[in-house]
Amino acid sequence: FLLPYSNGYTEGTNNKIKVLKRISYGLRHFGRFRVRILLLSNHNHP
Repeated sequence: FLLPYSNGYTEGTNNKIKVLKRISYGLRHFGRFRVRILLLSNHNHP
């Protein structure tokens, strides 16, 4: 590898959103799905 950078954090976040999308199949309101994504993303930071 030439650079010390990794896209692992971004891939992990995308994976969590995709899993949440599968779990949330059938939600009627996009706003609720959006709130779940925001809660998930805030949970990762101390």
